[in-house]
Amino acid sequence: MGKRSFKKAFKVQDEYYTPSILVNMLIPYLEKWERDFIEKEGHRPLIWLPFDTEDSQYYKILKERFQVVRSHLNDGKDFFNYQPAQFDIIVSNPPFSRKLDVMERCCFELKRPFVLLMNIMCLNYQEIGNFFQFVGAVLQLGDLRVGQIVLDLAADAGAVHDT
Repeated sequence: MGKRSFKKAFKVQDEYYTPSILVNMLIPYLEKWERDFIEKEGHRPLIWLPFDTEDSQYYKILKERFQVVRSHLNDGKDFFNYQPAQFDIIVSNPPFSRKLDVMERCCFELKRPFVLLMNIMCLNYQEIGNFFQFVGAVLQLGDLRVGQIVLDLAADAGAVHDT
């Protein structure tokens, strides 16, 4: 019998595409956020999709309703070293293996509102709970059959949002 490699058994695979059911779950929330933004700022917000190809459901669905700009590592635009010249909110399903790094960059470097779609297991991470002391948070449970939650750790997210 040959040797088994734990590295192969647990290879990090972060390139998973979000199904449309989960992207569509965000639409009512983003529509309300956009209305509030327009009332406050006087123009439509630009949504940055930092981990999305042209084939992603985020890009395909949200570009039909909102102003969006997308980027992806395959385009030479690494989220940790790149940001578009203009954006008002980040919407993403971040790579699971880098979720804490993504949250840290969103909270402390980019300092813009953001909506992150993550699996429900992320609530078990103390490090994620620690972010709540720095920014307001809204948790939105989606379709539990797919076990996803939305973490809105926007600077102004202290209130509960109607969706």
